[in-house]
Amino acid sequence: MIFRLLGTCLLVAWAGIAQAGLYKYVDENGNVTYSQTPPAQGEYEYMKTPKTPKATGSTDSSSSSAKETTKKRIDSTKSKLEAGAEAQKRTDNINKEVANAEEMRKQKCADAQKALETYTVYRRFRGEDGEVFYMDDNERQSRVNDAQQGIEEFCN
Repeated sequence: MIFRLLGTCLLVAWAGIAQAGLYKYVDENGNVTYSQTPPAQGEYEYMKTPKTPKATGSTDSSSSSAKETTKKRIDSTKSKLEAGAEAQKRTDNINKEVANAEEMRKQKCADAQKALETYTVYRRFRGEDGEVFYMDDNERQSRVNDAQQGIEEFCN
């Protein structure tokens, strides 16, 4: 008796799985319910599930296609990373050039300030050969003007 009951249950369960549909019904509380098994009593609507489309082509070609797509994506990402690295190098080089230009500007400012001090305070100068000489007022004033222009250009 138990074996018959068990066999019947298995057949009913297997038949329900084989159908693989959904049942829609309204329960005693008025709620719409969806289930894989029909209700024990009352009205219900059987709803067929859509069939799963079969894959077209062989699995080797789709696998190969997926590998190619993945490889293309990896190559694209590598290219973008390399382009980003190149852009970063260019930015770093520009920043270095700007820093060097700023350092040169500061040095020229300091040189112009030193020249202004030298030409306004001192009257005697040492030439390139090491010999001391006096500069006339016109020449000295010309050099003072040049130093002031250098200060305006490089120190502001």
